[in-house]
Amino acid sequence: MRRLAALWLPFMTCCAFRSSVMTDGAPKGLPSPDEARVVIYGDARTEPFPIYSNKELVGYAEGRCFFELSCEPGEHAFSSIGHKGLFEGGVAFEAVVIATLAAGKTYFIRAHGAHGSGCNGGFHPMLHPISCRSDEWDKVERLLRRYQLRSLPEGTLARIKATERGLLELTPEGSRLNPEDGR
Repeated sequence: MRRLAALWLPFMTCCAFRSSVMTDGAPKGLPSPDEARVVIYGDARTEPFPIYSNKELVGYAEGRCFFELSCEPGEHAFSSIGHKGLFEGGVAFEAVVIATLAAGKTYFIRAHGAHGSGCNGGFHPMLHPISCRSDEWDKVERLLRRYQLRSLPEGTLARIKATERGLLELTPEGSRLNPEDGR
């Protein structure tokens, strides 16, 4: 039994979690002089979760993967939504990084999540900006060489919004709450 465990552990630690939405991507190269580049990467233990820029879906954080965004210079809010556990009221909360981006520069954000334990579980996304003062600053580019580049395929956001609209249209009248239903 110990031999089996000794073989199984390295296999499990090398496995990465991938979403079914993201696909393998192509490198974008250096940012142009009039845009900024943001690279968001998930560490080895990251289960897929959505990442938003200014409340619009831009990709999914995945284990041992990264994706690149070309952004206009200026202020951006990168976020993700998690949920508290059953006994904490099940309320959603956000992880947010506010970034003031300069043209011609590349920025890095590490994304990972943690599950609570037991019935109180929940999912807590975490976003960490990699600043020039952090220990990760000098290591991030070397780390990303071992990670898989992923991208959100063209039209994915439109398909997700169409699916949401379709679900709303298909919902039976008895399954909705309208403003007049409140006391």
